Formats: sequence, structure tokens, C-alpha cells
Amino acid sequence: MKVAFYKGDEVGGVYDKVVSYWISGKYTHVELWTSGGWRYVASPTHGVACIQEPVNIDEWDVIDIGYRFPDAEFNAAQLIGCKYDYLGVFGFVFRPARGKDSRWFCSEFIAHCLGFSEPWRYDPAILHDILNNNQL
Repeated sequence: MKVAFYKGDEVGGVYDKVVSYWISGKYTHVELWTSGGWRYVASPTHGVACIQEPVNIDEWDVIDIGYRFPDAEFNAAQLIGCKYDYLGVFGFVFRPARGKDSRWFCSEFIAHCLGFSEPWRYDPAILHDILNNNQL
């Protein structure tokens, strides 16, 4: 199992540049990748879904989490079909704004799948720092 971070500040568009600036980090999106090529995502395009679409690997930094989070894929599968949490994303700008518990933005979704408490508090940059530095 891997957690993949999109390098939006380097390769993304205007939205990614704004998000990157606001959260003071280079990552603007995060996904959970399986060994079988499936990607668990929470995005405006897909909502919460499990997809198998190709990506340009050069646009991502990937952290292999192995089996440290044995319930991650199960937790992700339980949320397929949920809607994207637009309001929750504004929580990074207007703390402590929170979206609905039945909706998810990308880093909130991944933090939940990994079993983190209060997953809405995590943006992609913070999540990357925690996983990359084994701060668990």
C-alpha cells in the first residue's frame, strides 16, 4: 500500500499554486494506491472512488506504507460513493470550518483511512510530513 502526493506547486495549474501557497507546502492532493494499480481518491471529479486511471508518476511523490495501516484499504472501500467535501476544504482557510461527516476531501479521506483522529485537520503537506518522517 502506498500514499501518493501530487506535486501541485511544481506541475499543477493555478488552483494548485494557490493551495500550495496557502498551506505552505508543495502537495495539493493525496491518494491511496494499491499494489494492483487501483487508486482510492476523494476529488471533485470522482467524489470518493476507487479508480484505475494512469498517472504521470513524475508528478507524484510516493511513500510506501507497507502494512503499517492494515485497515486502510478496508476503510477506504467503506466510503466509496461519498461526495466530495467542498466546505471542508475551506477549513484550511477559515478554521475551524468543517464540512459534513458524510463528505470527504482528499487528505481528510486518507487520514481517516489510516486511522488518524480528527482527520479533517490534515492537509496534504502535513500528512506527507507525518508519513515521511514516521511521526506516528
